Amino acid sequence: MRPILGLLTFLVLTVSAVADGWLLKAPYEAKTKLTYSVKVHANADGQDHDAAFKQILEIESRSDTELKAKASWADVTVDGSDAPQELPGWAITLTSKGAISSATDGADYFRMLSPSMFAYPDKEIKVGDKWTSKSRPEKDAKDIIVDYEVLEQVKVGEIDALRVKAKLSEEGGMSGNDTFWVGKDGRILKFDLDLKGWVVPFAGSSAVDAKITGEIVSK
Repeated sequence: MRPILGLLTFLVLTVSAVADGWLLKAPYEAKTKLTYSVKVHANADGQDHDAAFKQILEIESRSDTELKAKASWADVTVDGSDAPQELPGWAITLTSKGAISSATDGADYFRMLSPSMFAYPDKEIKVGDKWTSKSRPEKDAKDIIVDYEVLEQVKVGEIDALRVKAKLSEEGGMSGNDTFWVGKDGRILKFDLDLKGWVVPFAGSSAVDAKITGEIVSK
């Protein structure tokens, strides 16, 4: 009898923890630095290419409405060889919810970085909850819309996380069927992006289809 009671207690506590919801908001304070190990498989003009790099997000300052930050790619390899040039990084502005609102180097850098960023709902959420984020690379551009839905509570290693679906759309531009694993403290633990029409400005002007995976380097 005791094993059955123990199992029932465990199930009740688990369901209760999910039902209570998580207050999910951007975990970015000034001087925050997050590093992700990223792998990209892309098809450009009918040819497959693989790249790997560390994606680094550094929050330089924060106000009530926005965050000033720098995004950079380090240790870049393409098809197994080191990249021919060192990338300087890109100054960006984020909303208080974590979405990109501007990129100093232009709209294409906004588009390049936007899919791997996560727009937080800034409220308590649970499995089944949905929210939407809209951003615009430049004044006359089309909105980039991301529809989020919490699919389930899972483990990433030993860490509790929510698996969140993110459907990205941009009229006449990018689209994506993406997934984020978000810790209770708000950190993105890993992401899986399946993008159509993704642009990497310094690698050529053509949009590419790409599958991208990223995982936080230090949990």
